[in-house]
Parts: sequence; C-alpha cells; structure tokens
Amino acid sequence: MSEERSRRKPQPDSQEWHQEAPTVVDALRRGTLVRVTLRSGSEQTGYVCDSDETGLLLDPRDTDDDTLGYRLFLWNVVEYITVSPEARRRVPGEAT
Repeated sequence: MSEERSRRKPQPDSQEWHQEAPTVVDALRRGTLVRVTLRSGSEQTGYVCDSDETGLLLDPRDTDDDTLGYRLFLWNVVEYITVSPEARRRVPGEAT
C-alpha cells in the first residue's frame, strides 16, 4: 500500500487544487486535446474545435487515426471525455 501511495502525484491542498482545476468551458475550449469515449465503447482522440448544445467537434489531426476531416460527436453518444492535463483554468485577461 505504501508503494502505491508513493507512485501517486502529490496532492495540493484543496484551495490550490480548486484554483488550478479547469472549468468545463476551459476543458472544452478550442485546441484542447481530448479523448472521447462513446457509449459503444470506442474511443476517439482529437483537438476540440467547438462545442455547443448539439455536441463536440473534433479535429483528429496529429493523432494515430488517418481519417481526414473533422468529427462531430452528438452528446447523446458520448459516455465521457478525458481532458489532457494541460487544460487548466483560464486566468482573466489571459489570451485564448
């Protein structure tokens, strides 16, 4: 058990974590690398182009998939989205 704990990343205090954690808007902002897991069980990786009440538009370029074009995933087929660790809370006044 102690070996398992030593492999985990250090946990910041709750206030620091809250300040660093991305919001949904930040996590799905244009250019963020995400992995979408669909209800069918398949996974798709790409960069967020846009999202709205309809779904999530991804650009799969620079991923292992050689499919050309953009992909639109309707929200009703999305099980969950894994967001890259680089996504972080936007600081007011920061360039997007």
